[in-house]
Amino acid sequence: MKRLLSIFVLVMFSVSTVFACSSFSWHTEDGLHLLGRTYDMFGDLSGNRITVVAPGYELAVSPSGEGGTVTMENGFLGNAIIGAASPIFTDGMNDHGLMGCLLNFPRYGYYNTQKAEGNLDLHPAFFVPYILGTCSTLDEVEEAVKHLNLTDELIFGAHMSVHYIFSDGSGEAIIIEPDEGGITVHRNTIGIMANAPDYNWQKTNLKNYVAVSNLDTPPLDLLGETFQPFGNGTGGSFGLPGGYSSPARFVRLAFAKQFAPLGKNEVDGVTRMFHTFAVVDIPDGMLRESAETTDAEQSLCTAVMCSESHTYYFAPATNRRISAYNVDNALKAMGDETIAYYPIPAEDDISYVI
Repeated sequence: MKRLLSIFVLVMFSVSTVFACSSFSWHTEDGLHLLGRTYDMFGDLSGNRITVVAPGYELAVSPSGEGGTVTMENGFLGNAIIGAASPIFTDGMNDHGLMGCLLNFPRYGYYNTQKAEGNLDLHPAFFVPYILGTCSTLDEVEEAVKHLNLTDELIFGAHMSVHYIFSDGSGEAIIIEPDEGGITVHRNTIGIMANAPDYNWQKTNLKNYVAVSNLDTPPLDLLGETFQPFGNGTGGSFGLPGGYSSPARFVRLAFAKQFAPLGKNEVDGVTRMFHTFAVVDIPDGMLRESAETTDAEQSLCTAVMCSESHTYYFAPATNRRISAYNVDNALKAMGDETIAYYPIPAEDDISYVI
């Protein structure tokens, strides 16, 4: 089983140039704060588990486990890939309401190959669980980053180039990107993240779309004739990019976040957030790696977290029913264990009414 999971993780990283994901932060009318993401890649979720980590767990800092461990102070849960020395959390939240996601950052991530004096050498695969297990707020996250050296050690024979988004009950979203200058922490962002290029480039690119709105365009009198739009959708949204590249998804998600009505409460907000992710959802078959294979990248699942309730909401592409996992309840159910796994609810769960 471990060998199969190792192969799964290797496949994930070997296709990193086309491994896509999208994320955004949000809030509700009653003041709750959410962070969500799509998880887009080849293959399936057979190597993933909803994983719960309790205080006291020893987190490996390297894929081999030979670099030592760090004792976790906080409890947390999220979607994790199993097979390395410790689970590779792609997203998750802790018992303080701190939420975080890992997204691909191909050809833009820079890592040190030498150990840094006085800093903790940490593989980027374990950055999310390290932060969730040791930090409670975004200010603590920013301070923790100053004492980390993200290493370039191979994981299952491949490099891992990623960046991160974190949010908490303050509503702020920060983006953390390992670049040539070190590890850059972007504070007070617009709460949107996709893949490469870097956050500043993506935000600057929005200037190309300042004419976009959610209002239909009225008829136009031109050269003595009146031209009517074909219908709804040919007005203010005309010009939005329609592809699945990282810049296209960033732009669409930014405008979807701007225009989408806020949820009235947690359940309404979570439901609306899942719906909003439809603008970047990748159907199976749309992104094939080559003409020689039928394998295609797709959105395998979507996750949304609520900082205040400590609840993690999850739905795979194969089962559109949303499953909820409460961090506090999950930790209470663990007893003396420091790690627990829940299977991905991958099978269809259809309500047959008649």
